Amino acid sequence: MKIIRISILAGLLPILLHTLPAQAQVLSAIADVKGITCALCLPPLEHAARSQPGVGNVKISMSRQTVDMSYAADAPLNFSALDQTLAGLNANVQRLRIVARGHSEQTGGIREFVAGKNRFLLTAASPALPQGKPLIVAGLLEQGSGPMQLTVTQFAVGAHATLPSDVAPLLTNH
Repeated sequence: MKIIRISILAGLLPILLHTLPAQAQVLSAIADVKGITCALCLPPLEHAARSQPGVGNVKISMSRQTVDMSYAADAPLNFSALDQTLAGLNANVQRLRIVARGHSEQTGGIREFVAGKNRFLLTAASPALPQGKPLIVAGLLEQGSGPMQLTVTQFAVGAHATLPSDVAPLLTNH
């Protein structure tokens, strides 16, 4: 009897795990950076990017002028701190592209995308996102004097949804 119960539970485990919602968080970010001028720049830039809380894998491309980063579970993205850290190495973030899991909220006419510890104001250029449903989004992040603003360029609905293959470069670290 015990063997049968264990076998049934072992068989159900993959199904149960698949039905658990994926964690809401920023998954990856690609910083388009101006100022990656030589191979000697790469190690200090990689160290600076890795010094950001929650950053896991880092890939730097001198030819594309990008810093690709993956984020650990439940780690917040801090655009301002990343920008300041890289600027200290004469590398200026021109834009930041992200992929994140989370959900959309609207309160008093203000639309937000919530991804773990991050709340992003959705710009007017962002499409209408369904509220109360798990989402995965790709978009451009803008940093100003206030909260981070996100222009969503693509999204998919569902806890285990994926984005089209043309977004694959944003997911290379996962």
